[in-house]
Amino acid sequence: MLSRYSNIDYILKSNWQQGYKQYSKCKEKEFEKCAWDKWLIDYQIMQSNGQKYITFEKFLKDIKSKSQNPKNNKTNEQILEEMEKVKQLHCQQKGGVN
Repeated sequence: MLSRYSNIDYILKSNWQQGYKQYSKCKEKEFEKCAWDKWLIDYQIMQSNGQKYITFEKFLKDIKSKSQNPKNNKTNEQILEEMEKVKQLHCQQKGGVN
């Protein structure tokens, strides 16, 4: 956020809703910048390997959909079992009893 607003006082004086909107917008722009950098690298590979060209807009849309819909095939019970194992290991390392 400091790269966008050189003075943090502007942000600190705003109410929390405005601050949240600004923070969200900054994170979105940061995400898009990283996606742009990755697309530029992939674009060079597309050109050199003769791969199908993908526009940045499509590339960004694909990345956003993947990040919003992570693939997790585990059931809630499997996740809870893994959490219990981590908890037991943590207690064992601390020398405690579960």
